[in-house]
Amino acid sequence: MYYIKSDLTSIIIDLGVSYKKIKDALTTYENDISNVNAVFITHEHSDHIKGLNMFVKKNPNTPIYSSEGTYNYLCNILNEAEIPSDSLHIIDTNSPITINDVTIQAFDTIHDAVNPVGYKISSGEKTLTIATDLGTMTDDVFCHLCDSSFSVIESNYDKNMLYAGSYPFYIKRRIAGPYGHLSNEDSGQVILKLAQNGKRNFLLSHMSENNNMPILAKEAICSTLSLAGFDISEFDISVAPKEFTGEVYLL
Repeated sequence: MYYIKSDLTSIIIDLGVSYKKIKDALTTYENDISNVNAVFITHEHSDHIKGLNMFVKKNPNTPIYSSEGTYNYLCNILNEAEIPSDSLHIIDTNSPITINDVTIQAFDTIHDAVNPVGYKISSGEKTLTIATDLGTMTDDVFCHLCDSSFSVIESNYDKNMLYAGSYPFYIKRRIAGPYGHLSNEDSGQVILKLAQNGKRNFLLSHMSENNNMPILAKEAICSTLSLAGFDISEFDISVAPKEFTGEVYLL
């Protein structure tokens, strides 16, 4: 879950934790869940919609946006739970949505989900792009990252930990495949290209609990940049925590 706040607008990207954790996280930042203007879902996997049912029950008037394929999937989930789905809406990749002083642009991503998307969020001259759950970094996704002040990029697994781990081979192949996730090395190469385009602010995200460690992810990215001749002190590279409320980033 990502909570993004501007002067006039509060939005949430994904509801991958329990409703209680969502409320507690917002309380940490002295914000109330009732003040959230909208929610945007990237895709339907459980670690992105765990809190959906309860959120809709408790906040039936808060709009929840997703791609058309994800929308249909979420409607089925709510209908099976006998929860009204009136708050669900479709966001089209060709039609950005503006809420007060924030504009949200969806873009297609490649992942083993029904209709996954990432989001670029703009307010004034500041732009944040969230691109996680990527089996493949496409030119379109890269262009959105290049157009951002701050990039949230997947750094899901360490290759050695994945292949030496206890997962069945078919799961390892799925994770490392073109519809799975980006490794630390993959993320490093993406960030290197972004650095060559002048970008300096990154949050490494969607890190596997079993196949990665924050220190390995950051070391992989920093090593890639250093070998290419960049001064690491010029960069702001952080790692998003998996199970607890993270830092506040001011753009």
